[in-house]
Amino acid sequence: MQALLRLVERRSEAKDNKLQIPEVEKKEFTEATGRVWDDCDKLIVLAKEGVPGYVVRKSKQWLELMKDAVKELEEWDPEEDVDDNDLFGDESSDNEAPASSSETTHDDDRAAISAGVKVQALKVLSRIPQSIHVVIKQRLEKRINDQQISGNETARLGTILKQTRQISELIDESAEGMYMGDLESCLKKAGKARAITIQVVESVSQSASEIETKEDKYVKRALEWIQQVDPGGVPQGQKTALTSRPKMIV
Repeated sequence: MQALLRLVERRSEAKDNKLQIPEVEKKEFTEATGRVWDDCDKLIVLAKEGVPGYVVRKSKQWLELMKDAVKELEEWDPEEDVDDNDLFGDESSDNEAPASSSETTHDDDRAAISAGVKVQALKVLSRIPQSIHVVIKQRLEKRINDQQISGNETARLGTILKQTRQISELIDESAEGMYMGDLESCLKKAGKARAITIQVVESVSQSASEIETKEDKYVKRALEWIQQVDPGGVPQGQKTALTSRPKMIV
């Protein structure tokens, strides 16, 4: 906006209104106009839907990303990943010696441990989107028609949106740790995602009504649902099995 206003001001100062703008500044003018135009479009949408509506829309976007990440991890096969990274596969040259039994055993152990950690992580990660869905459905969407909300409520909604984004990013990082063989990081990120999810659900668990409503019961169940699981950590023996690879014989 500042860049656009500077150029508009320069042009308005020209007496004959025929100020020649250098090509470099023309490009800057066009880019600034495009950015402001795009921001104005977003502001129009925000003005129409209000803060609650905006929070619901963005939260749903992050929720879909969570679901996609969890689905991809569910479909990931640790054994196929070990085979893809096998240096002694079918494409190896005739001069290379076949893998020793210890190396084969190590790969089998690695795949088995990865599969076990995957199950452990998914016990947590698969419940997170369901808990966030309840928050959106039973709390955020109930406020979508509220055009006037307090400053404290706006700040609270902003915190929920920020936390929802953090959860989505942590799920991605947890899955990445799984793919990269960093199982400790996988479980650690899953634990962080769970902890923030609990914070989000707890923040909306209190109802304005003294009588427990149907929506309150859903939120309560969502909180219990995510609290029941804990990713824990990778046992020391499993860490050793993953990091101690026998030397290759070529």
